[in-house]
Amino acid sequence: MDNQTKLSTDEILKDFERGTTPDIKSIDFVKQREQLTQLSCRILEQYKSKSKFATACELSQSMLADFLNGKKELSRSKLLGICVTLNYTIQETRDLLHRLGYPDLYSRNRRDFTILDCIRQGKSLDETNEILWKNGFDDLHDRRPQP
Repeated sequence: MDNQTKLSTDEILKDFERGTTPDIKSIDFVKQREQLTQLSCRILEQYKSKSKFATACELSQSMLADFLNGKKELSRSKLLGICVTLNYTIQETRDLLHRLGYPDLYSRNRRDFTILDCIRQGKSLDETNEILWKNGFDDLHDRRPQP
């Protein structure tokens, strides 16, 4: 079956709502390995090396390498930090979260709203973290600034 006949997410959900199960062969399942490979390529398009990128988004090189190789998962916040560092749009960020099985950004949650607004404004990771701190939220690295 070619990609043009694959069911969209909405079509799959409509089948479930009708009480039917869609044909597995008509679903183009997301493969985590492919998503991580695409993310790795995007990193190398914008940075000279993955180690420079790891430094830019305040991750250890080994943590980033293990994540990109599918050996370890990152927290949602750290993945959002990667998206902000790569200047992902809101839709690109939401798509990556979905494809890797993380919860979506929920605009009615104050912290998520703040993150969405920072992404919309093209804020850097440092700027986003500072805005989160000023609003009493944890930053995108799951730590609070030291007093």
